[in-house]
Amino acid sequence: MIKSNINKGSFKIVDSSQPANDLIDKVYSYYNEMPIAWGRYFTTGYPVEYSHNLENNTLHENNIKLLPIARHTNHVGGSYSQGVTDAKQGVNDLFSTFTVNYWKSQGSEFFFFLDVEGNVSGSNGSISEEYYRGWSETLISYSKEKSENSVNILPCVYANYHDNTTFSILIKGEITCYGLWIARYHSSPEKWPSWNENFAVPKLIQNSSIPVFLRQYASGEQVNEEFDLDQTNPNIIGFKERFLNKLILPPSSNIS
Repeated sequence: MIKSNINKGSFKIVDSSQPANDLIDKVYSYYNEMPIAWGRYFTTGYPVEYSHNLENNTLHENNIKLLPIARHTNHVGGSYSQGVTDAKQGVNDLFSTFTVNYWKSQGSEFFFFLDVEGNVSGSNGSISEEYYRGWSETLISYSKEKSENSVNILPCVYANYHDNTTFSILIKGEITCYGLWIARYHSSPEKWPSWNENFAVPKLIQNSSIPVFLRQYASGEQVNEEFDLDQTNPNIIGFKERFLNKLILPPSSNIS
């Protein structure tokens, strides 16, 4: 069941680098309800990568959609060919985690968020136009090729609110980005903050056609938890169709 805070008009989402089954009770205890989606890494390796053998049942039983994150953080400022390689690796990972037939049973279009950390230690900063073109174009074409045109993996981006270098590339007319997930924290985060459009949506994006679906408003360290806290944009009309239906609900068994 989708749960929301009626007064705030937004939905709860968490993301973590640890398996959901290990944290599900802590998330429920923190919010006193379940989130509607859980962000997990792909293409990075165990233990921080999504582990379907451990997590499928937990997410399915609690009706929590999986929000996949492409973790190529130290590559995003690289070349077109690096973007192509990373996109193919990501699609192969998604289709080995869940079969093409299972993806088809859930829909035909799904979001994949590229992790862009900006000027964070261990990352390659903002995206380069060459890398993002390679990654986004290949993500679409290769997912269609691997699924015989039945499943389309759509490029989205997670980025820091202040990363204007990344945003200036994404708003170019010939660049394809289906949605943004913005990280901007409060110094003393509330458990459930109200949505402030100017605080959550970067100025370069406000007049663009790219929707901001999510804001990460607190890190786990800030709230002494092992998961980060996110909220959805209550101003998105048709949220279920435009966002939630673009995520996958894992199967109820370990057979995907």
